[in-house]
Amino acid sequence: MRGFVEELFNAFDSTLQRAKMTTSAFTGLGIGITLMLGEFALRLLPREWWWLAELGMGALFLVFFSICTSILTQMTALELSRFRPAHFREIRRGLLGSIVRLTIALGLVSGAISA
Repeated sequence: MRGFVEELFNAFDSTLQRAKMTTSAFTGLGIGITLMLGEFALRLLPREWWWLAELGMGALFLVFFSICTSILTQMTALELSRFRPAHFREIRRGLLGSIVRLTIALGLVSGAISA
């Protein structure tokens, strides 16, 4: 049990790193811009085409969330395994595949739930 508590404290200590906060901030910025553009598109599109704007916003939300989740997960796993702060250049390898897999999985699950 003691080892789990130490790992939990190590993970907690690494949550406020600059790289992780920057990733979260850019994700929030991307989602905010998506919401703004989606609302603008809803005003321009006829009512029968609103589903297209909402579908696009949902797809962009999934992509932004997947990017953020993949980066933060890989950084945290690397930090816990090496007991030192991770750098973005260390997690770039395999990042695109992780983002694609997570986006597809989230899309399938959220599509099944909303259907």
